[in-house]
Amino acid sequence: MINKNAKKLGIFVVDRESAVIFFVDESGNILEKDFLRESTPKNFHTARASFKGLSEKKDFNYIEGELKHHLKRSAYLAFNFYQKNKFDIFLLGGRKEILGKIRPDFHNYLQKILFAKFLADPDQGTEEVVKKALDAYKDEINKREKQGLEESLSHHHDK
Repeated sequence: MINKNAKKLGIFVVDRESAVIFFVDESGNILEKDFLRESTPKNFHTARASFKGLSEKKDFNYIEGELKHHLKRSAYLAFNFYQKNKFDIFLLGGRKEILGKIRPDFHNYLQKILFAKFLADPDQGTEEVVKKALDAYKDEINKREKQGLEESLSHHHDK
């Protein structure tokens, strides 16, 4: 029996050089998957190997510029995937420093359905990433239900 109220989830995990997105049901069954892998410099030594003689500031600017382009392409991948699969809930995973940098690049539709963030790496195993995402999803549901209950209790108490 198919539960018509079951939510369809988009799980997106990104780091400095790769991104992976899954379309799953609430039980964690993977319905679709896509990924992006790019070679972006991670540190001054990699950048300096590419551009010898640049100052550290220029190296840093180059690395950050490449990261920004990668995050824009990753956000574009997520939006195209959303257009194809039309999930209800968007879950965002990655390292802490990346999560804050990519959010502004997401299309408004994805920003509206962004439900929870979690720490993960796109190179982790599929099962591990999906489990972390589902745990974050369930934790956020519990948190919101608790907040709703507390708000309704405080409104009731104020009367």
